[in-house]
Amino acid sequence: MNERAPQWGDTCPRLVLVSGMPAWRPASGAALVRYEPSASPATVSLSASGEFDADSVDCLHEAVACVCTPQTERILLDLTGVTFADSAFVSELLAARHRCPRLILVGPLPSVVSLVLDAAGVRSLFHIALEEGLG
Repeated sequence: MNERAPQWGDTCPRLVLVSGMPAWRPASGAALVRYEPSASPATVSLSASGEFDADSVDCLHEAVACVCTPQTERILLDLTGVTFADSAFVSELLAARHRCPRLILVGPLPSVVSLVLDAAGVRSLFHIALEEGLG
C-alpha cells in the first residue's frame, strides 16, 4: 500500500481491513467499498460490491470522503460487483462527482447500475471507462 492509502481515524469510523486492505462497510446492509492499490499516487481506486440503498450507501459516501484529498487527481470507482442500486446510490454517485470532479466509473456496468442511471437520466454526467461493448 502506498502513502495515498486511507488512514485509520475518527473521520472514517466504518473503515475496516478486508484481506489486509482498507474497506468500508455500512452500519447495516450488504455493501462493501474496498480500497485497491494504484500504480499512481494521484489515482485512487475503489471497488464497490453488494447492495446499495438508503441503509447502506453511507459506506460509499465515507470511502469517497476519505480518499478525496487535494492530492487526488482521479478516483476510479469499479462498479462491476454491485448487485443492487437504487436512487440513494445514484444520489451518492452524484454527490461524489460533485466533491471529486475526476470521478471515473469503471465497468462494464452491471445491468442494475445501468438501469438506475438511465432511469434517473444521469448516465451522461459520468465518465464511464470500460462501458459494455467497449475494449
